[in-house]
Amino acid sequence: MREINEMTVSIEKKLIFPAFAASVVVPATIYMVIVTILDDGMRTWWSIILPAVLLVAFGHALLLGLPCVLLLLRGGRFRLWTLALTGFLVGSIPSAIGVLLRNPQVVLSEPKDTLLAILGLGLIGLLGGVTFFWVWNLQSGAVKSQ
Repeated sequence: MREINEMTVSIEKKLIFPAFAASVVVPATIYMVIVTILDDGMRTWWSIILPAVLLVAFGHALLLGLPCVLLLLRGGRFRLWTLALTGFLVGSIPSAIGVLLRNPQVVLSEPKDTLLAILGLGLIGLLGGVTFFWVWNLQSGAVKSQ
């Protein structure tokens, strides 16, 4: 029994890095593409802004997403819909808290725009959760076949 447990932990360690990396890079890149489409002048700033966006995405994934994934794995609840929901919450809740702490008047003066921005970031987080799940499953098939 202990050998099976150690083998499972070994497989999980092999799977975490590629899934984690993809769950950071894909949403950050999608965010930059959307921002560039919405504001054409952003193209000249990619080299400065992309590292900052990747850093923020990395922080969200490391501090919030990864602990949630580990809890889902331990609890046997590692499914597409749970990772999608987790990704949405990881993307939207910190953004909502940040808006409320920085400038609560914006929420009152422009509630629709604020809500759309938070939901948009939540959808980008959802994409990160789905990406994590997809890469994890892709990798787990490769690991099991070796």
